Amino acid sequence: MRRWFGVTGLSAAILMGTIGGLGLTALSAPVPAFSYDRTSIISWRGNDDHVPNNAATVGWSGPMFYITAAEGAQSSGPEGRYPSGKWAPGDAISRVLTVKNVDSDDTFQVEQLRIRLAGDAVLAPRLALSVQNQQGEILYAGTLADFAGDATLPLARPVSLPRGARADLTFTVAFDRDADNSYQARTLTADITLVAGQTIIPMIIDVHPSSWPNPINPGAKGNIPVAVNGSAALDVHMLNWRTARFGPGQAEPLRHSYEDWNGDGYTDLMLKFDNRESAFRCGMTDARLTIRDQNGTLYEGSDPIVTPPCR
Repeated sequence: MRRWFGVTGLSAAILMGTIGGLGLTALSAPVPAFSYDRTSIISWRGNDDHVPNNAATVGWSGPMFYITAAEGAQSSGPEGRYPSGKWAPGDAISRVLTVKNVDSDDTFQVEQLRIRLAGDAVLAPRLALSVQNQQGEILYAGTLADFAGDATLPLARPVSLPRGARADLTFTVAFDRDADNSYQARTLTADITLVAGQTIIPMIIDVHPSSWPNPINPGAKGNIPVAVNGSAALDVHMLNWRTARFGPGQAEPLRHSYEDWNGDGYTDLMLKFDNRESAFRCGMTDARLTIRDQNGTLYEGSDPIVTPPCR
């Protein structure tokens, strides 16, 4: 199973230009941090062009490319350090976008690029775009016209972001040297989103093994037993039981053991979780458990549950 996330923390506005030294009005696009579950991926403008200064911990909002220093500022931050100035045919500008997996245990693969264009579409075929990783490998090469209709296109090589990892991606925009005077005073903006994927391997779990339905009384004392069913495809001994997380509260396991509870010839991993720490609420119909193997690969399983009626 592949879970996809639009990493909005990687959005940026690119301002494209005119011929003959005419100026542009730079537009800023918001760049909030991206969050999913316990995942946080943030981004900020590279080249030591941080706005604000603590961008490495909170992220940053504003355009990647801007014509004047003032256009590269936040309302509460200093001016941008690297304005591009007026664009002319043959100009090429490079800027770095830094992305970081702040606090997730998950490893994300940044694999796709999505660009939303607005403004003078006639500029798009004249604006070449290149994206490179820190090793200088080209992840994407084409023109902004490739992204007409908010297209999402694959990167040549995924960018891996384990917990705490950061990556510096260099975006280079080049204005066609052969552009003529018909392109004067035209403006194009491009909001960029990197799309990250996470591989999750499905598994079968059983809440309250040997009972049906699977009753959970939110807030009650006691423990909830959960079995991770082994199979020909899953050797439960390869799972790191300490990484198991159960329910909305992401409860950690209290105890574990191994047995073939269902008699199918495969050893199962038996876990117990504190009912209150699991944080189920009345009306919930599904219980989810995640766990990692010894290599850090994420597994996920779910099982139907019943709770007392809500009052």
